[in-house]
Amino acid sequence: MIDHYEIWLPQNTMKFNMSMNSFLESCNVVFAYCDVSHFQTEIEHYAEYTNWEQYPALAARIGGVMVSDFWKYYDCIKEGRYGRNGFDVGMCSGKITSLMIDTLF
Repeated sequence: MIDHYEIWLPQNTMKFNMSMNSFLESCNVVFAYCDVSHFQTEIEHYAEYTNWEQYPALAARIGGVMVSDFWKYYDCIKEGRYGRNGFDVGMCSGKITSLMIDTLF
């Protein structure tokens, strides 16, 4: 869509519509296949400050991620930023977040 935003030009009119349709289809696929209920539950656990018994388990989970997988993905993020590869940065950041929240994306 960004490449063909100048819809007043005849060569971009149809290309913009086609790219917009492709973008909307992609959004619908993500919406249809992403179940975020477990993610929501885990975020609620992090935000619930009255139940203090859960925090040792959460700290152990985050500590385990920091010891085992964090540095591998951190190196991936650094390499992606150095190479200006936003896909790798996003993928590795998402994997770190997924491990810390204990959910699959």
